[in-house]
Amino acid sequence: MRDIDLMALAGLLHDIGKFGQRAEIPLREPFKSKNYGYKHSAYTAQILQDYFNDLQNYHQYAYEHHIVNENSDENSWIIAAADRMASGFERETFENYNKSVEFKDFKKQRLKGLFDETKEYKIDKLSPHSIFYAEEKSDKNEYIELWEYFEKDLKTLQKLMVIKQQIL
Repeated sequence: MRDIDLMALAGLLHDIGKFGQRAEIPLREPFKSKNYGYKHSAYTAQILQDYFNDLQNYHQYAYEHHIVNENSDENSWIIAAADRMASGFERETFENYNKSVEFKDFKKQRLKGLFDETKEYKIDKLSPHSIFYAEEKSDKNEYIELWEYFEKDLKTLQKLMVIKQQIL
């Protein structure tokens, strides 16, 4: 992969740890004890190692996006800036917002409706049924089952990549 492709992939995957954290996947050492700034960044590091090892050195930009400082290189700053832009806030404003909002159990938190924020989407794989608002409230962690589908698809992709390498 070209450097720009690896950087783009790292940017796209920088918050994948939020999914793993909500799905309650076990966090192993050294990810459990290393300081990544936020817990989801530790999950991102673990997921990138387990499933995206061909990111080479670019995986660090994805999981270090909350701990950039004056010693960080420009790629780290690009991912950190993209994270801030994606959230729609400057980091300080975002942290103040987070302190002022009471969060429900984030492991059961659903996506709010785009046109009606009182409605929610079920956390589920994309299908004709999942594009409509959920009628019932969630009483369980829907991310666990979705992670199982996701992990199965990732393993299938890994097998296909091995086959592709053997053919080439």
